[in-house]
Amino acid sequence: MRGCNNVKIIHGVDGREGKSCLTGMSKDAFDISNNNEEKSLEVESLVAIMDQIPVFIAIQEKYYTIRFANRNFRRLFGKHKGRLCYELYQGFTEPCKKCPTALVFDTEIPCKREWKNSDGLTYLIYDTPIAGDHGSTDVLTIGINITDLKKKQDVIIRDRNIESITIFARGIAHDFNNLLTSILGNISLAKMSLSCHPKTLTLLEKAETSSLHARDLTSKLITFAVGSDPIKKVTHIPNLIKKSAEVIFTNLDVQCKFYFSGDLWPVKIDEDQIAQVISHQFVNACEALRGEGLVQIRAENAVVTSGNALPLTAGNYVKISVKDQGIGIPEANIPKLFDPYFTTKEMGYRRGVGLGLAINYSIVKKHGGYITVESRKEIGTTFSIYLPASGNNP
Repeated sequence: MRGCNNVKIIHGVDGREGKSCLTGMSKDAFDISNNNEEKSLEVESLVAIMDQIPVFIAIQEKYYTIRFANRNFRRLFGKHKGRLCYELYQGFTEPCKKCPTALVFDTEIPCKREWKNSDGLTYLIYDTPIAGDHGSTDVLTIGINITDLKKKQDVIIRDRNIESITIFARGIAHDFNNLLTSILGNISLAKMSLSCHPKTLTLLEKAETSSLHARDLTSKLITFAVGSDPIKKVTHIPNLIKKSAEVIFTNLDVQCKFYFSGDLWPVKIDEDQIAQVISHQFVNACEALRGEGLVQIRAENAVVTSGNALPLTAGNYVKISVKDQGIGIPEANIPKLFDPYFTTKEMGYRRGVGLGLAINYSIVKKHGGYITVESRKEIGTTFSIYLPASGNNP
């Protein structure tokens, strides 16, 4: 955990505020040193309640020792008894710099923050000062798993960003396309009407080629900004995948293997648009492999339920996965992959303009689907495309 986040649970009894009845640990959590049967039962009841709460809870003393941890905490961090928080969370041998929990001890002001663990789960952490034994101050830490909520928020923000950019890009793309049409027309007239010196003709041809490349880029921008409604028909997706693969993988040192479920549901899609999406994912996989290696392509049935973390309507989907064993994507770049104009490639025509994945995202979303990505540096990347099954009945 980034900084110190440990929790203690203090419960006042006998009307004496700040007096803790949790003086030790009961079984995994406490060592009960009080022989009073009534208080022991009270402690055990409190521990049982804390173990059932679907958050992690801990109590930490001022000098970084964790005194109490509930079951969810122990599942995440293992045995805590008598251990120091920075040792448990970070594997450090000394306290963390700028420790937020230490600040709560110093100021006795509660704090709230987000923390992402090594498994990629995001927690909302609350640190609250509470009364400890003998007039001391302890800190109660509560961690709530907000991973699914963050994913949904990220999707909403991404969609809003794309919507804003498309409005701006639409006007620019059309105006730029009109200018290119005029430029290309004048170049063609100049070539036809003049007995040009060979060098002059070469310059005109280069200008024409560059203008055609610019028009191609403008066409991509218009596709992203305006798009077109899918013209859907029921399709058996393996045939479409294989045709796209033949175009991309021919004459390359990249091997592709197909894994298709025998009972795969049909999908209702615009074949040209989805073929464009799949082909682009194949190109990305080949580039990640740097020209040689293995790409695994799967198509399987997937049932999305109402409680699923994916931002999809509950129902039946076909999941298409494209997995490479390439260089992987840095974790910091993954949330930005589908942003327009974001690219890790060298910028320039036929290098990278940052529209490919944004266009794919828009196309799949118009089909009622979704794209996910999982990647590990130097291990590989998997893009998964969810498309509604024909009928889409759960």
